[in-house]
Amino acid sequence: FYLKTSGGWFPRYGTRKYSNYELTFKYPSTMDLLSVGEKIYESEIGSVKFSRWATKDKIRNASFNIGTFKTFEYNEDGIPNIKVYHSKYGHRGSVKGIENEVGEDVVNAVKFFRDTFGEIESDSLTVTEIPFYHGEAFPDLIHLSFVTFTNTRYNGFDEKFRGHEVAHQWWGINVDFETYHDQWLSEGFAEYSGLMFLQNESENDKKFNTILEEYKDEIINNRKQIFWEGQEAGPIYLGIRTSGKETEGDYNLIIYRKGAWVLHMLRMMLTDHSTKDDSKFKNMMKEYFQTYKGNKANTAGFQKIVHKHFNENMDWFFNQWVYDTFIPFYQFAYETEKTENATYKIKCKTALENSYPEHKTIVPILIKAEDERFERFFVKLEGDKTEFELPPVSFEPDEIIFDDLNSVLCEVDYVDWDDIE
Repeated sequence: FYLKTSGGWFPRYGTRKYSNYELTFKYPSTMDLLSVGEKIYESEIGSVKFSRWATKDKIRNASFNIGTFKTFEYNEDGIPNIKVYHSKYGHRGSVKGIENEVGEDVVNAVKFFRDTFGEIESDSLTVTEIPFYHGEAFPDLIHLSFVTFTNTRYNGFDEKFRGHEVAHQWWGINVDFETYHDQWLSEGFAEYSGLMFLQNESENDKKFNTILEEYKDEIINNRKQIFWEGQEAGPIYLGIRTSGKETEGDYNLIIYRKGAWVLHMLRMMLTDHSTKDDSKFKNMMKEYFQTYKGNKANTAGFQKIVHKHFNENMDWFFNQWVYDTFIPFYQFAYETEKTENATYKIKCKTALENSYPEHKTIVPILIKAEDERFERFFVKLEGDKTEFELPPVSFEPDEIIFDDLNSVLCEVDYVDWDDIE
């Protein structure tokens, strides 16, 4: 048994209305039932149980889960009491101890997001396995797919998936979104939070960067065919309306994945890459969370906080990445020349294959020597064409890499100097 949709099993007027819920359930006494809210009553008559659950505050949607579960409980100071409910009988062939891996990821994700974004006011968090392929979060209740209770895949997807659903306690629940235009503030933020959690739990950035690269390829190659291209995906600001009859997959592609990339680009611009210190980005996200905690946020409100932490007007960034559909396709060329004082001068130029006169971005360029010495410079590109000279380096360049940090959602083609007029 499973609840196929959390939005259609009870009478409601509109999907964005907040209400207090009081739910009464009747079910076999051999089974466990878990619901949003707090259990305020329970009784058992013969082989039947009755329970009543009530929410303390108004919430947007409600759900429950029923089954026969093993329970794992985690009590630590500074985080909610966490209970993980794992199916007793549904996992023949599963990795031994997988329920502990899931539980530890949930606990570690709660700690990581608390430290990164701020405290949530919650005494408990219930995590339940559902016999379906998706996950979904509600106030103090999380549904996780049975698949993630089977094993933890090597590619990092499960840690990212578990982190994403936990992150909704911050994005979507404690900070809700105002209109469909702002859905990315929930799903895109949760998706990138899940990726940050994966990065934090991993020995290196390989899994994190691989998933970002996969997202980039999907966004750039969206519906491209050999001889033609399908309808272009809409902007992030279009929200649920990105998904239509001819663009069914675009909601996940644009709101989740491109939304995550937008946060990634902001983070990369605020990071001190010499020390990998991203505290400026985390401080920005903490202020956003504290500003809108318990309320609904919109894109313009987030934009104001970004302006403040960058100490400049960032309309150019939001116009390009949130309100428009533009993805830059760069041509990149360079020339090197040895100077009289034995340093090397490097001239570079870029051109957009897809013209966008208002385009701006900041991109890292890495200069590598054969003996692994390197220098990295950050360059601001503006308009359709940019020509610039990098500071001289003390070694002969062996390789020059455009965006070696995977910090910009773009495609690049290395060309000869004369190919760019």
